[in-house]
Amino acid sequence: MVRLENGYTVEEVDTIAGPPLGYPGTAVFRLLDLTGIDVAAYVEKNTAAALPNEPTWNRGKSAAVVGQVLAHKWFGNKTNVGFYREVRGADGQKDFWVLNTETLEHEPPKKPRFDSISATRKIGDLGQRLKAMIAQTDRAAQFAWHDLAFQFAYCSAKIPETFDDLISIDNAMKWGYAHELGPFEKWDALGVADTVRRMEADGYHPADWVKEMLGAGHATFYKHSGGTLMQYNPLEMKHVPVRASARAISVARLRLNNREVECNDDASLHDMGDGVALLEYHSKANTYTPQVVEMLEKALERLDSDFDALVMGNDGPLFCAGANLDPQTLMAGGEPPVVMVDRLARNFQNLMQAIRFSPKPIVAAPFDRTLAGGTETCLAAHRIVAAVELHMGLVEVGVGLIPAGGGCKELLRRVMNPVMRIENADPLPVMQQIFMQIGMAKVSANAKEARTMGFLTGSDRFVMNRDHLLGEAKREARHMADGNFRPPAPEKIYAGGRDLLAALHMMLLQMREGSFISDHDLVIARKLAWVLCGGDLSGPTWVDEQYLLDLERQAFVYLIQQPKTQERILHMLTTGKPLRN
Repeated sequence: MVRLENGYTVEEVDTIAGPPLGYPGTAVFRLLDLTGIDVAAYVEKNTAAALPNEPTWNRGKSAAVVGQVLAHKWFGNKTNVGFYREVRGADGQKDFWVLNTETLEHEPPKKPRFDSISATRKIGDLGQRLKAMIAQTDRAAQFAWHDLAFQFAYCSAKIPETFDDLISIDNAMKWGYAHELGPFEKWDALGVADTVRRMEADGYHPADWVKEMLGAGHATFYKHSGGTLMQYNPLEMKHVPVRASARAISVARLRLNNREVECNDDASLHDMGDGVALLEYHSKANTYTPQVVEMLEKALERLDSDFDALVMGNDGPLFCAGANLDPQTLMAGGEPPVVMVDRLARNFQNLMQAIRFSPKPIVAAPFDRTLAGGTETCLAAHRIVAAVELHMGLVEVGVGLIPAGGGCKELLRRVMNPVMRIENADPLPVMQQIFMQIGMAKVSANAKEARTMGFLTGSDRFVMNRDHLLGEAKREARHMADGNFRPPAPEKIYAGGRDLLAALHMMLLQMREGSFISDHDLVIARKLAWVLCGGDLSGPTWVDEQYLLDLERQAFVYLIQQPKTQERILHMLTTGKPLRN
């Protein structure tokens, strides 16, 4: 917040101090609104009293602004107004107006643009992105540099006063604040020696041990030796091994130990040891691309001949954001668009079924955002070992489509089938639950909620420590392989037919009449209802899995040809936000 002293606006700060710097999307002021501005003020007050020599954000202009905000009882999200205020337009679309700290009025967002962010935003590696950004000279680059320089100087001064080792600070910032990298990891990425010279020129003073480290010929805080991660210890004045949990497995360590057995631009297959393989996606947002599909096919081939079990997971910031719907990717084969989409959808369905009926165990290790095709991959796996922080959902309707990789079929199998095996059971409430869950693109807040939504079963597990996720998934896969694993038998799926379809259509007409959905929402929802009810069957019946997969694919191919769906896809690709049209 001290940046307010330098003339930065609330919106400028949140534009810079978010994903461009490897911080969460809530950035600074959105995070204060989320946690409660009053709570933040109380914490700062108590901290200042207990630690009088620590730097504080609540001074000068920042203190004046916070005082005025609190006087208005603008505490953030819990009062619906803080540094941001939600405003709904005449069309019902919501927007977030931003506090002008000079006038103390909320104003429409100006969406600030900075050349340094535009020039570096496509650099995927955070260290390279930061290095390129602080080489620029605009206001965002200056903000980034001073933010980093302060972090480096402050954190280096806390060793050994507060922490015994570097990685404790880095982990605290990554685990507690969801930073992509810790301060010493970022410092290494920027080059310690070059950064120290610039820091001192700008009045920031790193701790003496940092200069002693450089003087002794140690250029970085971290290094790898024989596949072991080492960190610099200022007390011993040398690099020492980082103490790692025996249960922790990372892709980075597997790669350092040359355990990668297959790779392409978007995915890799690793040998985790003990007969277990790991399939890792590393495409943009870990989306499904032709290269990822190719590697999944190879993983299944290698599983058949070289491994006892397969884990699907990665070290990235999210598990999988679904399919890559970039038109250039979809049209890469030169086929007519409809033929191409139908072929890709059919291929993906076949892959999901190959996972489901694999004769050897396949375990998914999802975490964070696990969406659309990523969710369908997990539903196809024999077991899920999930991080407790799991945002899982079938969100295809957000881009004008419906799930077409078995998502509809799997929710019917998992949620509807058990109910309809009970005599005289009523299918309508269960169907409404499934229909609304997919139709409203609901996403779980955590792994426990994912279980109530039907995505996880009673056999699936949660892992609290994210570092243990791949290790626990490997352990589960090995346990299944050692336990005479057998794949599931094909299962019939309950299809409600035209009576259930008519009930859903009546509900949709009421929603359209009340302007809760648009005309195109109605088109999408009717296609979804058609699939979930098994089409226009004359009565309830039990159908083969392939019957529902065919309905999913046909609906998907139809919807992707609709101009309004194409508008939604393009809007999502260009803005990252859904479009209501």
